[in-house]
Amino acid sequence: MTSCSCHSSVSNTTAPTFSQYNLVIPLADMTDVLVFNSLIGSAVLVSPEIAEAMTSFLPRAHGPYKLFRQFGSTSSTYHKAGFGNELNLPANTIQTLTELGMIVSSQVEEQTRIDSMLKSYWHPTTLKLTLAYTANCQMACSYCFQSGRALSQKHSPELRNSTVQWVQQYLNEHPEIKDVHLGLFGGEPLADIDLANAYVSELLQLTSRGQLGFSMSLTTNGLNLNRALVLDWKDKGLQYIRVTLDGPPAIHDQRRHLHSGKGTFKTILHNLCSIANIDGFGLGVSIN
Repeated sequence: MTSCSCHSSVSNTTAPTFSQYNLVIPLADMTDVLVFNSLIGSAVLVSPEIAEAMTSFLPRAHGPYKLFRQFGSTSSTYHKAGFGNELNLPANTIQTLTELGMIVSSQVEEQTRIDSMLKSYWHPTTLKLTLAYTANCQMACSYCFQSGRALSQKHSPELRNSTVQWVQQYLNEHPEIKDVHLGLFGGEPLADIDLANAYVSELLQLTSRGQLGFSMSLTTNGLNLNRALVLDWKDKGLQYIRVTLDGPPAIHDQRRHLHSGKGTFKTILHNLCSIANIDGFGLGVSIN
């Protein structure tokens, strides 16, 4: 058993400390506590003692769950309690939490990592468009932020034309743009395949005339996903598909069901399996 002699303070931003992106989440019927680092995307179960050290370091967030987080605060309470301040941690625990990004060498080091990550997302020669051209969706998810919308809402032909014209005007005004990326979103973007194909076709023609690169991505519930569509769009520049599955069937079907109440897990998994062996694009699964 070893202990760390590092101490945190309000002014010391170069000492080892807990990451400001840790979320500490107590779990029902469990003694250990789940910690998720939203910067790295790592997760681990820790003892209540380690969880208490983390939660005393991070101010409490409001909401129905006991989540504890802090983003970039410079307030005087930021280092109320920190790594090694009131807790002796075994060396292997320190090593594991450091590898998971939950302990960082300093606030400065973590901020440098964040700055580098943000810069990697910046592509000044690429125009990235996200089009939510339909509000329609087959699902009635319990947590949908678009609930209450009129499902019949969608882009009219006039709006589609003006959108493409805006893209053309933007490209004319920004000759530094070399690539256009189209993100298809909704509602459920595959609920209106004809409108999706119209946008893909018109933007592909527009970029071809300007000798620009074209790529696309899709965020979908997966119900209308099929092999023929993916093969067609892959040839036109499809790079990535993101599909949502909220855990195993019993949990998913309770949260992501049709308006009739029927579950959707089996259909989505079948559709995913039908395209899983197609090379040349990325396939990701999101979990809410």
